[in-house]
Amino acid sequence: MSSLCGVREGNTLYTGLFTNVSGGVAVVGDVDLMKKEERLLLSTTLQNRAAIIGKKKTEIFPLRCSVWGYQCDTAKKSSPSSAWDIVYKVTKDCDEIASIENILEQSSDSLLPEIDVKAYLALASSIDIQFDESCTRLIAAYCQASKSVRYESGCELPLHASYTLHLLAGNHARINFRDTVLDVDGVAAIKLYEESLLSSQHYSSLDLKPSTHINPGEEDDYLGENVDATMEQLYSNLVQFCTTHIAGFTADNED
Repeated sequence: MSSLCGVREGNTLYTGLFTNVSGGVAVVGDVDLMKKEERLLLSTTLQNRAAIIGKKKTEIFPLRCSVWGYQCDTAKKSSPSSAWDIVYKVTKDCDEIASIENILEQSSDSLLPEIDVKAYLALASSIDIQFDESCTRLIAAYCQASKSVRYESGCELPLHASYTLHLLAGNHARINFRDTVLDVDGVAAIKLYEESLLSSQHYSSLDLKPSTHINPGEEDDYLGENVDATMEQLYSNLVQFCTTHIAGFTADNED
């Protein structure tokens, strides 16, 4: 755990992953294999959005990244899901977590060479964004409505749901080379987020079904114009969900 949060030994301070990462996502694997005290320390760090190092003499390092966790889908221990940004469950025989590097290595039939994909991501990540008011209201309404529905169902909405959704929506706008984050970005973010909650909690407040991995030859079913109808229907369902659970909610594009 010291490799994640950091540790003080005598007068020497050793920083960890969370204190050194700025931006992006820090991925923590094998959450279900952690000891109880390690899970408690990690949960406290995530709840405070800061790594607190030391006991008598403490130093505080605010988290500057999102934290995603992975655990085995057969794990009996429950992760500190209310504090995590996103938690995914993976199959027992899964050897590695998906990353840009291993995806590119395994994609021999990629439409773009690796150097172009990395250039595209670098350019997208450099875009300064601003949120359209309608997207901000949609995310806020979803969080409020989902919190209420999940409370009744016994499933907590993660503490930093709004923070994570804004990051996802903002990056969705970036990869589409837009500097304004729109409703469509908010819908995409909520879909990804709900699927992650479905993976970790086996419950979706929007009754979503998990998206399967894309097999060769099935790209058109998940990418491009063919997915527009699915996203439009999700947007309609999302507006109805927020309208049902939040008095006075209206969406700018409701018609």
